[in-house]
Amino acid sequence: MADKQIPIDTLKIGHYIKLPVGWKDHPFLFNNFKIKNSDQLELIHRLGLDVVTIDPNKSGAGSDDEDIDPLTGKPILTPEQLQAQAEAEAEAARLAQQQAELAEQQRQLDEAERLKKESKSALRLSEKQFNDAMADFRTAIGHLKLKPEESITTLSQLVRSTALKILFHKEPFSLNLIRFPGTPDPMVTHCMNVTFIAMLVAKEADWEKEKIEEAGLVCLLHDIGKLKVPTQITQKKSELTKSEKNFLEMHPQYGKETLDGLQLKQLTPTVREAILHHHEKIDGSGYPHKLKEAEISDLARLIGLIDYFDVQQNQVMIEKRKQPNQVIAMLFKLSNKYDPTLTSALIKVMGPYPPGTVVNLSNGKPAIVVSTQPNDPLKPKVHPFEQGQRPEGVDILDLTLCDITIAGPAKIDDLSQAAIDFLRLEERFCYFYDINMAE
Repeated sequence: MADKQIPIDTLKIGHYIKLPVGWKDHPFLFNNFKIKNSDQLELIHRLGLDVVTIDPNKSGAGSDDEDIDPLTGKPILTPEQLQAQAEAEAEAARLAQQQAELAEQQRQLDEAERLKKESKSALRLSEKQFNDAMADFRTAIGHLKLKPEESITTLSQLVRSTALKILFHKEPFSLNLIRFPGTPDPMVTHCMNVTFIAMLVAKEADWEKEKIEEAGLVCLLHDIGKLKVPTQITQKKSELTKSEKNFLEMHPQYGKETLDGLQLKQLTPTVREAILHHHEKIDGSGYPHKLKEAEISDLARLIGLIDYFDVQQNQVMIEKRKQPNQVIAMLFKLSNKYDPTLTSALIKVMGPYPPGTVVNLSNGKPAIVVSTQPNDPLKPKVHPFEQGQRPEGVDILDLTLCDITIAGPAKIDDLSQAAIDFLRLEERFCYFYDINMAE
């Protein structure tokens, strides 16, 4: 192998060097020699040379008996040393991978905690927004006789604000479960629930903004006639007598009469007619006029459908209450009574597991659905029952973030009383859109 010039800073012990200067210009005995130790190496560095010439053929073992690669100037490792080096490198890679995995696990935990806090915050915001709207509605209804124009204006502003929010948000909404401990005003909560669901269904059915607002106003006022029916009838917790049922079925007429006494531009003939006809059914079995098919307006059909959906879930007689998914199944069998197109829109809005549905999880625990997730409808957010724990001490479970799945709907009769109390199944509930999505 021919001589080779290398940079001075790569010169190593063991290199056979050929100095490019006369013997008077360096302290060594010869110009050509093998570097034996670090002292010689240091003296050579002091000569101020940038490059030096080495003879690869004569380069080799230095004073530490290492074999030096003449091309790289690095020690030539034995097979044992190569194996040890490979093992060390593999261990370093394993530790680096382990650290990366731990960092990713921590990131996922942090993300899950963030989403958990966001879920709780979203539910609280939904509850606050719903309760604020309900308070406005209650006040407006209370002032309807004394301050009709002010009351109707308040209600119109409420539905207009809601319509703008749901129309501005182009994607499907996430629905949250709103629960009412104690004994809330049943007419107020019912009208509010019907209003928000109906407006979402109207949007899903591609209704125009003005018609969606009109639907919202009709929903808020559709049961105003019940104010003339004694609460002994409207809140009776046993079967109604025939005369009581006849009295209750007068409420659409009472509602229209109440509004006929108010000459306000918002109360159009369409609004008044829809309130009168919201219990008519397309097969002619409804009341008060037993109208059929095209005789019933779209508005009246919509209100009648959503009214039925809510009433079945929140019956005065608790033992008669149905789960949301059960009511959906019932509506499939009632296509001769309720508009099939609007029923399909309702089902699409609610998803396969509407909030309030009690399900069995794959881990064997019952849970109640508290929020839908339109982008992954089979994996809603649920509140699982934990034996021996208080509901507020158990976190909401986002099924998109874990391996737990829904095994299927649960049967209420199969649940223990502890589970029924934990899941608050005897409380009235409503729906409200995710406020974060609507802002």
